[in-house]
Amino acid sequence: MSLLDRYTVTSLRKQFLPVLALVAGYSINWLIVKLVGISESSKVLQIPVYIPVAFACLALFSLGFLVTPQKLYQRQVDLQRQIFSPNKNRMLLDLVAENGPQTRIMTNYPMEYIPGLREYQVRFDYQDYNQFLARVQNPKIEYLLVPNVTNAQIKDYIDDKVQSGKYLVIDRDKQWKVFTLIKILNRE
Repeated sequence: MSLLDRYTVTSLRKQFLPVLALVAGYSINWLIVKLVGISESSKVLQIPVYIPVAFACLALFSLGFLVTPQKLYQRQVDLQRQIFSPNKNRMLLDLVAENGPQTRIMTNYPMEYIPGLREYQVRFDYQDYNQFLARVQNPKIEYLLVPNVTNAQIKDYIDDKVQSGKYLVIDRDKQWKVFTLIKILNRE
């Protein structure tokens, strides 16, 4: 975008925003006038205007006691744990709960977006065989969450380790994307 185009867009924004503010203000004024007109013409209950307003304020104030910030936060955490694959998320959360805070899982699954899992992920995309060999030797890494789409050499290496009994397949989840959870039993 050229400098002239940027100036034109900025200039149009500056001209448009005051018009938008005037239209919004006029609309709000028109709505208030209509509501006042309706309430004055229908004198069925003869209720003063401040009573419904006070009732609405009281209802909103009471709602603050029913819906606490802690409840809202917990609801957000519960909903966030449902993103991507709820089954995998539950499996990983249970795994961490069973094994403790030292648990490290090498994966490219987006654990950083799941509350309570960020610090347990060792990020790796399973594409570079040499990097995989170097990383899998880290004694802190106890588990591999391997995607179905993996470098062929890495896949063969993992299959050999599973066949020899050095790695143990714990679970294979097909929800969202296929991932296999593997426990490293022996690094030799």
